[in-house]
Amino acid sequence: LQAVISNLRPKRSNRQNRYLHGVIVPIVRRFLKETQGESYTIPQAKIFIYQRVLEMKMEMFEVDGIEYYTQKGKRFSQMNTVEFNEAKEEVQKFFGRLGWDIPNPREDNTINNFI
Repeated sequence: LQAVISNLRPKRSNRQNRYLHGVIVPIVRRFLKETQGESYTIPQAKIFIYQRVLEMKMEMFEVDGIEYYTQKGKRFSQMNTVEFNEAKEEVQKFFGRLGWDIPNPREDNTINNFI
């Protein structure tokens, strides 16, 4: 029997989830459309964030002669509130250097505030 002691940090909040999908991902998709000339899906935009912005690596593994890839690191859905805020700040810095503003969420955090 093992006991694990750690700081209690709640998982990403519903407000953070709405901010991710209502603000960050649409802006990243718009950035990719304008800079790459084609539309990218929501999962593709999130992969771009994970790999290019948050510098997560892909790991290849093989099963029965077929190559598969998995991502090393926490996806947004696995982050706690502190980790999400740190990732949000990294995303804002990355796009800020490129001249793209990703605004902070407002207190009521509604999608309409960013459209």
